[in-house]
Amino acid sequence: MTSINILHISDLHISSMPMRKEILDINNFHDGINAYYRFKNKQMAASQDPRIMEALASFTFERKSFLDCILVTGDIATEGKLDDLKEAHRFITDKSKPNSFRTDKGYPTLNISSKLPILLLPGNHDRYIPKGRLWSPGGNVFSKVFQKFWKDDVVTYTINKKNYIFSVVAADFSLRDSKHSTVLGGKLSQGYVYEDILEKIEKKTVTIRKKAKKKKKKCVVTWAVHFPPYFPYKLTDLRLLMKLTKEGLLTSSAKKHNVKLIMAGHSHKHKFYFDKTNAVMIACAGTATQFYSENEDNSNHCHVIRVEFGKNSPLFSINNFRFDRRKGEFVPV
Repeated sequence: MTSINILHISDLHISSMPMRKEILDINNFHDGINAYYRFKNKQMAASQDPRIMEALASFTFERKSFLDCILVTGDIATEGKLDDLKEAHRFITDKSKPNSFRTDKGYPTLNISSKLPILLLPGNHDRYIPKGRLWSPGGNVFSKVFQKFWKDDVVTYTINKKNYIFSVVAADFSLRDSKHSTVLGGKLSQGYVYEDILEKIEKKTVTIRKKAKKKKKKCVVTWAVHFPPYFPYKLTDLRLLMKLTKEGLLTSSAKKHNVKLIMAGHSHKHKFYFDKTNAVMIACAGTATQFYSENEDNSNHCHVIRVEFGKNSPLFSINNFRFDRRKGEFVPV
């Protein structure tokens, strides 16, 4: 049976200043002093753990012949400022040495093979811009740094395989403006299903299927966004601050256009679940490389989604991997 294997990762939170914990994760006096200066210098968001970045690059390299593509569903950088985005861009695009996951300068990279395309989209952190004492959404530096990958609100990636076409329609539902937040404090973490962007997704989905039909090929279209619709947050997860506003529009549209899978990130929790109608599956990747305290051994995840082209409809399966701090590598869950 013909299949596609996708390495789905999200929420790398790469910064020019690595190893920053969540500012509220204060366990001692030193953490408190550090948090004060970070707040003063607008450096509140957590950043990446270089050890996990290296492990992720190694994990990808070991499976390069098995994988068909890498999908990164947003929050690639910690903040939407130039130095963070450049650091993230380096990890995504710098070419590796032959038979290695390292560049000539010794840095780990995901760009390990010309036969392994990287698909990506921005998240809310990638759009942060400094404003007052904090940040606001709506930054456009991401589109300049990642212009090779992201040139519009919606981007389509297509893989041809034998008599099949597999497509990912990726969309950015990050807030365009602070006024679109629906709760106090939500401007930095909420998403919003803008109807003009949704219309673009629908049109691209229809166009892809028409082209496939014309070529007499079977076609599977999936969607990718940063904010997972109807994610089962707990009350302690500050659900209202994280949610995707008007999420029902997205899942209803997916059902209408026979899109069976939506891939997302944002929640920092790996989960594979269905929407309220049980018609659409949502694959949430968790956070791949964000730095956490040493005692949090179940925090960093990635997964491989396998899409099998069945006779009538695609079959989806998922293999999840977590970073094992003792072993220093991603292991099956």
